[in-house]
Amino acid sequence: MRGGPGGLVLAPVGAGSELKRDNHGRVLRVHHDSAAG
Repeated sequence: MRGGPGGLVLAPVGAGSELKRDNHGRVLRVHHDSAAG
């Protein structure tokens, strides 16, 4: 899981899922065990 200088913000939105917002402002909803990128 990436973080820090990347500016990646992870916010839990449900069971086994999370809302990923990248430094471009895009919001991606992925599974908790899913690889983003």
